[in-house]
Amino acid sequence: MILRSLPSLLLLLTLLFPRGAAAQESDADRLFREGREATRRGDHQLACQKFSESYRLDAAAGTLINLGMCEEKLGRVSLAWRHLTDALKQLPGSDDRVPVAKRTLESLEKRIARLTVVLPPGEEVVRVLLNGSELPAAERTAPLVLDPGEHVLLATTVDGREARQSVKLSPGGKADLKMNFPPASSRTTPRAAPREDGSGAPRLNAIEAGGSGTRKAVGWGLLLGGVVIGAGGGIYGFKNFYDLREEADLICPPPGCKPENVAGINASEIKRNDAEKMSTVGFVSAGVGITLAGIGTYLLLSERQPSGRPTSRTQLFPSVSHQGAGFLLQGAW
Repeated sequence: MILRSLPSLLLLLTLLFPRGAAAQESDADRLFREGREATRRGDHQLACQKFSESYRLDAAAGTLINLGMCEEKLGRVSLAWRHLTDALKQLPGSDDRVPVAKRTLESLEKRIARLTVVLPPGEEVVRVLLNGSELPAAERTAPLVLDPGEHVLLATTVDGREARQSVKLSPGGKADLKMNFPPASSRTTPRAAPREDGSGAPRLNAIEAGGSGTRKAVGWGLLLGGVVIGAGGGIYGFKNFYDLREEADLICPPPGCKPENVAGINASEIKRNDAEKMSTVGFVSAGVGITLAGIGTYLLLSERQPSGRPTSRTQLFPSVSHQGAGFLLQGAW
């Protein structure tokens, strides 16, 4: 019985396990056929898409040749040149498709342009962009095969200096483009010397001018405003939070309403949602108030003496959490 069923079992295994690979190969063939049909209709844009997807599934040299010829029809001559060059590297010299690919390459030589980027010796270049796309390090100084037209290069050194050059290439032309960077010293901006008053101390801005002036007024304003916002908003938010939670508990006392009491469940849920909103109002108000009060306190405690030396050194750390709100003040006076 087992021997009689063995051929059927082997056939079943043969049909099941190679199915994924066969489906993938069938997809590549189907896309290639659709690309050829689009080429015959003159729809080269669609043909290129089909050939590209087919080559992604199955990297066949024949697909790459068709993709190169398709790109050539669309005027993307540099891309066509690269595809055909790569395809010839994969094919033996005796292959029937080699003469066709070589003839197309010969015609492309009169239409492509070549550009060599010349970087100054001694400059440590970290990036070169060609028309906005970064060039790999190996291609920065190698002859580049490009479409005719205008191209823009941007090179950047390790210290941030940039060289920008544009060049217009003609079909079949060759050019060397030298990237000229500004001197290294041009990146250094000298600092302006501090202005000094009669005592030799740096002059202070309007807020730093004196404890009895603008700095003190701004400090007190921020401190009082922070206290009002933090205390008022916090009390309003947290009080409404607890009131709404109590109302929700009255509508549906713990552990909750019975399932058939739909109206009670909905009303209780609305109250609880409103309570969460009020909680958020309380925490936000407290956080804003603490921040403003902290900035005001800092301005008041760090006012400067006429000599320009601060009377204190402070650091302020706001702290807001579900357990409470406040701020940490660290300094020396």
